[in-house]
Amino acid sequence: MTRTENVVWYEILDKRKTGFKFLRQKPVYKFIFDFYCRELLLVIEIDGGYHQKIKHVDRERDLFLKNLNMETLRITNEEILNDLEKVRLRIMDYIEERKVSLFKGKTPKGKGF
Repeated sequence: MTRTENVVWYEILDKRKTGFKFLRQKPVYKFIFDFYCRELLLVIEIDGGYHQKIKHVDRERDLFLKNLNMETLRITNEEILNDLEKVRLRIMDYIEERKVSLFKGKTPKGKGF
């Protein structure tokens, strides 16, 4: 994992903080996701400079995942390094939006919201 992926993993994606289990470097289909939550069908990708060169590949992958009802949240290394609190809030808001859209007011199994 990269330095910024480690920061997100240890500072934000802890199950005690999010309420959901995230896996890191998770292979799904033909992809390897930086972070993946099966219950939310949510992929979080940390994009470094390399992703500027392959934006079209990322867009195609995100569209493929969307067709499977999976969402991708992309965050850049710069965002993490410059304002981690803003990134934390963005991720938590995104988790909340996913929870509402997937469960429509119902409580997922084993979760106490």
